[in-house]
Amino acid sequence: MAKSKAFHWVLVDRDKTPGIPKRLNVRAYPSLLVLGHKQENIYRFQSFKLPAVFLPELEKGLARWQLYRAGKPWELEPTRAPSLTQASVRTIPAPSIQVPAGLAYIDGDLFVAQGNEVNEIDPRTGAHKARLPLPPSTMDITTDGKLLYCVKSTWDAEHPIVVVHPTTGREVGKITPKTPFAGKRRMSSRGIAWANGHLYVLEIFGKLHEVDPKDGALLRSRDIGKRWVFGLAFDGKDLVAGSRTALLTIDPDTAKVTNEHKTNYSLRSVGLDRKGHILCMEQPVWGHDKKHENVQVWPRPGKTVIHFVKK
Repeated sequence: MAKSKAFHWVLVDRDKTPGIPKRLNVRAYPSLLVLGHKQENIYRFQSFKLPAVFLPELEKGLARWQLYRAGKPWELEPTRAPSLTQASVRTIPAPSIQVPAGLAYIDGDLFVAQGNEVNEIDPRTGAHKARLPLPPSTMDITTDGKLLYCVKSTWDAEHPIVVVHPTTGREVGKITPKTPFAGKRRMSSRGIAWANGHLYVLEIFGKLHEVDPKDGALLRSRDIGKRWVFGLAFDGKDLVAGSRTALLTIDPDTAKVTNEHKTNYSLRSVGLDRKGHILCMEQPVWGHDKKHENVQVWPRPGKTVIHFVKK
C-alpha cells in the first residue's frame, strides 16, 4: 500500500475524455502509466494483476521514475536469452516481419504463413520462391503433402477450415465442423496438423480435437492439460505444439504431454522437417516507445527468423 501511494492515481472517464486514451495509446483497463513532464512514456503496464505480480511492476515504475528525475537514462535496453533453446541448431530469415501463422513442408519446400500471405522458401537458405494469399484470420496451416489446410482463429460453421492449392493459391475446398460445434459454440483454434489421415485441431486452452477431413465429423475431443498453446505439427509418431514457455510433445492416441522442452521465448508457430528438427517462430512481443506508439520489442524489427531446434 505504501508503494502505491508514491503514485498520483487518476481515474479517466473514457466517455467524457476520449482524447486522453487515444493520445496515450491506452487500449486496456486498468493501465498504470508513469509519465514524464512532457507526458513521455517512462513505464507502463496493464490489466488486473495479483499482488505478487503487481508489486514488482510498481517497483519497476518507481525505479525508472527516480532515474528520470535524476536526469539519468531510464529507458533501459531490454535483454533476453541469446537463443531460443540450448539445442537451437540454426536460424534462417523469415520471409516477412508479419505475425507468424504456421509452417508446412511440401516436396522439400517450406511454406511460411505470416500475416495475410504464405511464402514458399528454400529451407536451407531462406531464398524466396513464391507468394500466395492467405485466407483472412488464419492462425495455423498444415498439409497432407499435396494441399494446404488453413484454420482460422475461430472454427465453426461460419469460419470453416479452408483448403488451398499450394501452387495457385486458389481455394479448393472447405471443412465445416459437424455437431457439437456447428451452431452451438465456437472453437478458439490455434493449431492444426495432418496425422494418419486425420486432422487435429488444437484450441488455445488445450482442447485437442481429432477431425475427419472428409466431412468435418468430430472423432475425439480431449484436453492435453496445458494452456496458452499455439501451433501444431506431426512427426510421424507424436504431435508437437508450442506454448509460452516450452515445446510440447503430445501423444495423439492419449492426448497426454509426454515431454516439455523449455524455451526462452514464447512460441507462435511450429513445424517439423525430415531431418529431426522442430521449426519454431516466436510470438511477437509488443510495447510502447517514448511517444506511446506501439512498437515491436521482440523479435527486433527486420530480425524475424525461423528457428531450427534439434529434437
